[in-house]
Amino acid sequence: MSKNTNTVTITDEIIETLLHHQHRTGVGPQKLLRGKRDVAPVGLSSSTVYNWIRRGSKSAKKDHLEFILSQWEAMPDNPYQNKRYKNYREGLEPIDPEDLEKLRLIRDMTGILPSKIFTYGSNPPSFLNANIINQWLNADGYKARPEDVEWVMETSSVILVSISEIVLHNENEK
Repeated sequence: MSKNTNTVTITDEIIETLLHHQHRTGVGPQKLLRGKRDVAPVGLSSSTVYNWIRRGSKSAKKDHLEFILSQWEAMPDNPYQNKRYKNYREGLEPIDPEDLEKLRLIRDMTGILPSKIFTYGSNPPSFLNANIINQWLNADGYKARPEDVEWVMETSSVILVSISEIVLHNENEK
């Protein structure tokens, strides 16, 4: 809680709770607030909620956060996303900063991350996709399942070795 009793500090736990409800219900901030202008606190918009989730804001008006949480908590689970969410969110851990730096370097130098790794790699972990890898690379403090990070690291290494072998082979033929 911040010093002002009308504001709340946006912590990692609050962000996780917001993301949990978003994934659990399959409803994003825009859809959540649609048609609720009459009952929503003044000044609350989907942009405000996205700003919290993306860590663009360090605090929130208490009534805004309480309203959003109450609306999401009242919504039923989306049966299509609930299974995926439960499976993916289990066992999340912070990503090693050295691994993140390597993955960012691979992305910047080769372009195989985040999406092309699925074209050239085999047997990707269940529920891992390019959007998740993109979140790792672009959102500070993002967490992941260790086995997913391991697969991306190993597959990237295999692809890089293949690329270097092709380059060497082409150089030797000249």
